[in-house]
Amino acid sequence: MIKTRKTRPGKSIDSTILKKNRLKSLLFTSSFLTYGLGDGITAAYMMEKTGANIEANPLAKFMYVSYGSKGIVALKLWFTVVILSLVSTISKRTGAYWATNGFLFALTIGGLMATRANVLATLGMPFPSPGSIIFTFLFMVILFLEVGNLIDKLYSNDKPVSC
Repeated sequence: MIKTRKTRPGKSIDSTILKKNRLKSLLFTSSFLTYGLGDGITAAYMMEKTGANIEANPLAKFMYVSYGSKGIVALKLWFTVVILSLVSTISKRTGAYWATNGFLFALTIGGLMATRANVLATLGMPFPSPGSIIFTFLFMVILFLEVGNLIDKLYSNDKPVSC
């Protein structure tokens, strides 16, 4: 027997699924653009203008010193693709929709924070410490994953929610 979910009058299940897929696709794309491309390109530019020692990540610094701007961008893109592939696989296996979106939103904001810090450093302006960016990112990941898990459980068709 196939379970169907109740929707608002006038809304079909297909349109709800399509909108959910659209949101998840948007978050995957924004994560890739901010965390992968944005942080990678601005990090490469920052190191070109100010030197490799400004980079806090030793692996990123090594890639820049060894392979130049292309190396750092390739590293950031590779790392982002690995993260997004893992998230996609876990999401498909668990069906955790809102938890996945919470993580992707945190990754997007983390990418924006890193990109902003790189631009500020390039301009010679005070920039947030890498530790504060990482702490904020991890806090958001935990918060958004927990809220997403709660929402996923509340709207799960498999288990009744008891209060």
